[in-house]
Amino acid sequence: MMSQPILALCLCLCLCLSAAVTPGCTKDGVAIDQAPFSIKATSKLNTALYLDWSNTGGSAFSFDAADGAAWLARRPAQPPCIQACSATAKGTNCTLKCKLSAPMVKRVDPGESVSFTWQGDFYMVFDDHCSVGDCFVITSPGPGRHRAKVCGTDDWTCTTKPCPQPVGIFQGELKGDLRCFNAELVIPYEEQELEIVMEEVQAPPGG
Repeated sequence: MMSQPILALCLCLCLCLSAAVTPGCTKDGVAIDQAPFSIKATSKLNTALYLDWSNTGGSAFSFDAADGAAWLARRPAQPPCIQACSATAKGTNCTLKCKLSAPMVKRVDPGESVSFTWQGDFYMVFDDHCSVGDCFVITSPGPGRHRAKVCGTDDWTCTTKPCPQPVGIFQGELKGDLRCFNAELVIPYEEQELEIVMEEVQAPPGG
């Protein structure tokens, strides 16, 4: 018969492993049923900003979750060409054989806004479940401080000939260093919209 300490250890390990790959679970065991809301990024920049729009906004927007003094990255949209961890057995090839769509860029001019609707779930990518590739698990956010983030660049480059006109959404790739802007929130978040203001960083007085 298994001793009580060993039995308790096995039960703890099973619960921890289950929480790591079960939708709706978080590391502290608390999950929030967050309702969808819109994240609007408004440009107060002096020049245009270019966003990666290959995943219909899911590539440009992201989340961070507060973990003490650190921020942990969270993905708010399903990653392209990766299937759910539950769709295949552990140890098999989990990445779908698919062809990525052409990279797309969205131009945001000064004074313009762009929106992304977050459905209230995070997509955690695991690289230790599959023998080849990655898979994802849908998880609910835990309560507490988060920040929504949008990133883009000041330039872009052609991926086709002739080059398209850089207006609206067009085929191309980002070029240069990413510039990121964020807005903090506390989950559960009960508003219909969260706004991120994209503006130039002001130098401190005398700086």
